[in-house]
Amino acid sequence: MLTHHQSFYGWTHEKCIPLIREITFENAEELTDEGLPFLILFHHIDDHQSIRLFEHEVAKQLIHERCNNSSSFF
Repeated sequence: MLTHHQSFYGWTHEKCIPLIREITFENAEELTDEGLPFLILFHHIDDHQSIRLFEHEVAKQLIHERCNNSSSFF
């Protein structure tokens, strides 16, 4: 049985921690400490179409993983 706290925690996690994040020198250690696998898109700085396609496909293909295995994302 879900409590209000669990429901709220799940909702806030979904809204506050995006499925797709940009990795930089500043946040790389924090992201690797989570222990989750990476799917990295390397793109030319002016290539905005590849970013949109990547974000769309990741959301389409992996959103069910976040829902089914929500404990691995916390």
